[in-house]
Amino acid sequence: MIQWLIVVGCALQTDGDALEAKMSHQVPKLLAHVKGKIDLMTLRTTPRLEELTAKLQAAAQEDPEWFQEHAREAKPGEPLPYDEKLGLTRAEYRDFLKLAKQTGLVKAREVTVELAQDPEGVFTFQCEEDLPALHGVKINLKNAVVATPFGTCDQRSEIHTPPGHTFPWDGYAWALEATFDPETNSGKLAKFHVGRLRNSNRGILYYKAKRVEDGALIDSVDVVITYPLPAK
Repeated sequence: MIQWLIVVGCALQTDGDALEAKMSHQVPKLLAHVKGKIDLMTLRTTPRLEELTAKLQAAAQEDPEWFQEHAREAKPGEPLPYDEKLGLTRAEYRDFLKLAKQTGLVKAREVTVELAQDPEGVFTFQCEEDLPALHGVKINLKNAVVATPFGTCDQRSEIHTPPGHTFPWDGYAWALEATFDPETNSGKLAKFHVGRLRNSNRGILYYKAKRVEDGALIDSVDVVITYPLPAK
């Protein structure tokens, strides 16, 4: 899902207490409709885009520290500035951006997902059979964190994607600060988003994580699901 990294959302860094209160009120409304049969989505792509994406990802894995720093410099809603360290020529990068704008989410299959809520208000995903990557992930609104097998996502933000985004949506995000040890060439990251697609009455949940050890990708997750929401 490289498009999510290249055309980023606009994260509103609001006051911690105010954002926590807003998430505690709004997120349960979004989660209440994650139940039963819902749609697992995939990215519509082309062989050329996959080729360019693979080169870009290889460059990112070769020097992840630089790539993370370069990504931080990007303006919200705009592509990463070109640099030869992206692993593409300037012409290839133009092709990549053009093709990326033509991508879209398409339904891969239906999956059964249930959310259990305990008395403390912790939501736990139950989908071991259909979607094991998401099974057991916990959203704890009391502590304002999301617990995943990759670590606890405790960096919160409100998201409003800019005009022209491939998947315009509004919602909330939790992130585990990306860590990377250049000496061992190891690290991990995790991001969890939930919100509403702007052009339809559908909710969206996006969960991405990966773990690298000694330069090798040990484990990764890239899940996007959508589901019906009541009209506003």
